[in-house]
Amino acid sequence: MNRLNYSVFIVAACFLLFATPQINAQEMDNLSQYAEDQLDNAVEPVIKLFGNLAGGGFVNTADLHGLAGFEVGVRGNITLVPDKYKDFGPLKGVDVVGLPLLQASVGLPGNLELTGRFFSMAVSDETDGNVTLVGALVKYGLFQQPLLPKISVVAGYHALITPDKYDFGTFNVISLKGYVSHNFLIFTLYGGGGIDRASSTIKFTEVNTQTDFEKSYAQTGANGSVGLTISPIPFFKANADYSFGSFNRVSLGLSFSFR
Repeated sequence: MNRLNYSVFIVAACFLLFATPQINAQEMDNLSQYAEDQLDNAVEPVIKLFGNLAGGGFVNTADLHGLAGFEVGVRGNITLVPDKYKDFGPLKGVDVVGLPLLQASVGLPGNLELTGRFFSMAVSDETDGNVTLVGALVKYGLFQQPLLPKISVVAGYHALITPDKYDFGTFNVISLKGYVSHNFLIFTLYGGGGIDRASSTIKFTEVNTQTDFEKSYAQTGANGSVGLTISPIPFFKANADYSFGSFNRVSLGLSFSFR
């Protein structure tokens, strides 16, 4: 695949994010239908899923931007739902879930880089309100010598806010990861791994007893990823990587980068 075709593929794949199936919204806002032992089985995969979605697509290289260097672009995470979660709960019948993101990074003193991420989109045509994600990442360069592989670590926090009518409320995701990359002219190979810890508090009123129910959930997932970045023309980058763990994920990106 030549450079132009690779970039066209990335653009097309990012647009496909908006056509991916959505989680069963009716079941998300009607968790009181489950007995408590069933509720755990319904909620925990969703917590893992949103941790996987928010925790993906952090980097397209372990290299840092210089002081006042910057990058702006779009990211897209496509999480594949394992078969064992497709028969029950909000993930019933769902094969993939996509999350597009706007992302911007800036180089800071002290081998640091700061990144902000944002996304907001309607849950469905039948539901008022948006799912909104805001996040921030700090990237620290452990090893950044010229001509050698680069090594960085990343710490991130995301809040994924669902509409008021949903029982899930806000998902909080904390991520700690490390990456290594090496540049080969117009190509950069990168890979890494780490953990995403997602948590949320479920609140609703039980239908039969009219009593309030509240329970906090947290799931920690480890994952690794490998990816490729290509720069078909100066300052523009396209990247794709594959992440493997309890949920597998494809991350895609397009960006303008001034190092």
